[in-house]
Amino acid sequence: MKLIPKTFLMILVLSLCGYGYIGKLPELGVISKRIDPKNPQKVDPVEPLAPKNYTEFKKPIRSKGNYSQYIAKTKDYLFSLKNVRDFLEKEDKPDVQLLSAKANTSSLHLNNLLQRYRGKPEESYKSFKQILKIDSDMQSLLTFVKASNANKDMIKKKKTALVKSIDELIEDFKDSGI
Repeated sequence: MKLIPKTFLMILVLSLCGYGYIGKLPELGVISKRIDPKNPQKVDPVEPLAPKNYTEFKKPIRSKGNYSQYIAKTKDYLFSLKNVRDFLEKEDKPDVQLLSAKANTSSLHLNNLLQRYRGKPEESYKSFKQILKIDSDMQSLLTFVKASNANKDMIKKKKTALVKSIDELIEDFKDSGI
């Protein structure tokens, strides 16, 4: 019960001391006027954001399509395949470590392609199937080269087949503009 008189006394003291809102309140009749439904106000027309003769908006939008993106993503893989091909053409009996390193690099690029295009329509492209075949041929050649008692004729045959399939793939992509 004693709390109510003390609260009332504090409010009275604060209001008499001048605490509260300090400043001018806007005059409502001058700044904002009441809208009269019988006499509507004229509204200025909205200007368009772009000029009407801006040519960029008149050109049709052409999408590049997925195939050009696919080609762009395979450039790194093709570059690593060119390195493998050049190495295989120069060496009669390829060094196991160098061939293994170059094959591993191309496998890393292939894994990126597989993660990106596995289960998508690009997986049915002829070039994608060629890429998978080339990788399996490269792994097969690497297995034969690692074996110390492998037949040299068999290594040479696999090497020439791999170089031929790499060349075919590169030719297919050259037609696409790479």
